[in-house]
Amino acid sequence: MKVTLNWLKQYVDFNWSPEELTERLTMLGLEVEGVQKISGAFEGVVVAQVITRDKHPNADKLSLCRVNDGRGEREIVCGADNFKAGDKVPLILPGASLPLKPGETAPFTIKVGKIRGVESHGMMCSPQELGLPDAVDGLLILREDAKVGQSFAEYLGRATGDVVYDLEITPNRPDWNSVIGIAREITALTGNPLHLPALPEIGHQLLAINDFIAVRVEDAELCPRYTARVIRGVKVGPSPDWLRAALEKSGLRSINNVVDVTNYVMLECGQPLHAFDYHLVAKSADGKPTIVVRRAVAGEKFKTLDNQERVLTGESLLIADVEKGIALAGVMGGQNTEINDRTVDVLIESAYFAPAGIRRTSKALGLRTDSSYRFERGGDIGVCDWANRRAAQLILETAGGQLVEGVVDTCPQPSEPKVISLRHEKTTALLGMEIPAQRQIEMLQSLGLAIAENQGAAITSFRIPTFRVDLKREVDLIEEITRLYGVDKIPSTPPRGAAGTHAFDAVHDQLAEARRILAGLGLNEAQGQTLIAESAAKFSVASEVVVPLANPLSSDMNVLRPSLLPGLLDAFQHNFSRKNGDVPLFELGRVFTLINGQLKEERRIAIALTGRRAA
Repeated sequence: MKVTLNWLKQYVDFNWSPEELTERLTMLGLEVEGVQKISGAFEGVVVAQVITRDKHPNADKLSLCRVNDGRGEREIVCGADNFKAGDKVPLILPGASLPLKPGETAPFTIKVGKIRGVESHGMMCSPQELGLPDAVDGLLILREDAKVGQSFAEYLGRATGDVVYDLEITPNRPDWNSVIGIAREITALTGNPLHLPALPEIGHQLLAINDFIAVRVEDAELCPRYTARVIRGVKVGPSPDWLRAALEKSGLRSINNVVDVTNYVMLECGQPLHAFDYHLVAKSADGKPTIVVRRAVAGEKFKTLDNQERVLTGESLLIADVEKGIALAGVMGGQNTEINDRTVDVLIESAYFAPAGIRRTSKALGLRTDSSYRFERGGDIGVCDWANRRAAQLILETAGGQLVEGVVDTCPQPSEPKVISLRHEKTTALLGMEIPAQRQIEMLQSLGLAIAENQGAAITSFRIPTFRVDLKREVDLIEEITRLYGVDKIPSTPPRGAAGTHAFDAVHDQLAEARRILAGLGLNEAQGQTLIAESAAKFSVASEVVVPLANPLSSDMNVLRPSLLPGLLDAFQHNFSRKNGDVPLFELGRVFTLINGQLKEERRIAIALTGRRAA
C-alpha cells in the first residue's frame, strides 16, 4: 500500500517531518518498507513539440528531429519510432538528470553530445526513463492540450515535492488499505479531527434511480450488500493532472477519468468499485437494465478486462445482466461492459463481497487484483454507499453529466454494530500500570469507537465501527490502548514470586542430563513424530491400548504413538536408504496408551544400535 504525505494531509493536520511520520507509523504497528522523496519533481524536463522528424543521415534506426521547447527550437537525435511531427513529448534538457532506477547509485546526467556524427541537444523521454508506470513502448506522447514549455512536473500536477510511503499492511487490519484508514490513526495520535470530503446530495430530481436500474442478489451470503448509482451524459477522456498524479504516486496507471475515479476512491477509503457502460447492460422485460448477482455455472466462460477468456467454476460469484456475465465479483470487470470513448451513461457499483468467496475465485483463476486483495482481507460493509456517493461526486467533477436521484441499496441498514465491554481494571492488570479510565475511553473514541453504555467507573461498553473487523474481544481494545499509549512507555515488570527450583525445572534438568550422558556415549538423538500410522503402532503394542484420533489429518497420522520404536525404525530406514547404516540412536519422548479406558502418558528412553558388531 502506497500513501503520500500530501494526500494524508488532506484529511488530518499534522506538522511532523517525513522522518517523524515514519517513526510514528512504525510505533502504531505499520511496517514502513520504503520511503521515496519526490523533490520538485522532474527538474529540467519540459513539454516540447516535435516540429519535424527526418531520417538520421548516418543511422537507419535513428531519427533527426527539430523540437520546440517553449524557448526556441533545438535538434534532437531519437531512437523511438512511435511519434510523428506535431506530437508533444517530455524533453529533458542538457544538465538535468534522469531519475534513479533500482540498483543505480548515481543519476545519469544529460549532456550535449554527438550521436553518429550529429549533435543532440537533449533527450525525448519514455515513461520508463522518467520513472513512470505507463507501459508504453517508445516515447511518452502527451495530451494535445499540454502547453509547450510547461514544466513536466506541472503537467503531471507534481509542482510541489512529496513523500511516498510504501507500507506493509498486516492481514488483520484491512482498514489500513486506504489513505483515510492511515489518516484515522494519525488523528488518534494528534487529537486533531479527521476531515472527510463533504458529500452533498446532488441527484437530478426529475430522474429516479428505480426507473433506470434494478438489482437482484441471488446469493446474499456471498454478497450481503450491493449499491448502484447511474450518471447520464458523461464525457470520457483524460483525467485532470491532480488525479493522474495521485494514481501514479500510488503505483497505478491512469486509464480515463471515469475509471481513474473508481481507483482513486478505492485508494482513498479502501472500498473497490467498478463502473459499467450503462447501455451495454442488457435490459429485462420491463425495459430497464437489471444487475443479477449470482454464482457462475460450472464451465461458464467469461472474458475479463485483460482480454483473457476464463473458465469459471460453480464457486465463482458473477455480476451478470439478464443475458450474460459482466464482471467477476470483487476481482475484475468484463470487456463486454467496459468504459470506452463512446460511453455516455455510467453505472457505478459499490458492494460488499464475502472474503472467502473472493479468495476462492481469485485462487481458482490465478487472478489477483487490487480489488481482490482488499476484499480477501475483509472489507467494510458500512462504507459501500459512501464510496459510491464519493465516486459519483468525482465523476461529475471530472467527466460532467447528471446524477440520477437515489441509489439502489440491497442492505441500506447493515446489522447493528458489535458491542464490546472494557473493564478498566483489566487494562491495568494486563499492562502492569494504571492508565486512567477516562484516558482509556478517549483513546478508543479517537479511533472511531463510540460509547454504547457506561456502566459506572469500572466498565465501559463500546460500539465497534464496521471498518474495524479486527476488534472482537476485550483484549483487542486493550491492545489498541497499548498502541496509542506507546509500548515503549510501559514499564518492564519482572514476574513476582519466590525464587526456587520448581518441579518442572528439576524434570527439565534430569532430561538434559540424560541427553548429555547418551550423547557422550556416542549415540545420536532422534526425534520421531507423536502422531503415527495405526499399522505402525500395532507393530509395537497390542491394539487395545492404542489411542486413536477423532479427526485424523491422514491415515499416516491417525493414532498417538504408544512406543518410541516405530520412530527409531523410520530413522534407521532413512539412514539406510542413504547408505549410512552405522548410526547408533536414542530417543527421549512421551508415549500414550489406553489403560482401562483412561489415557496414560509416560516419558521413555529408547536406544537402538545397528551395524557391524565390534570384533
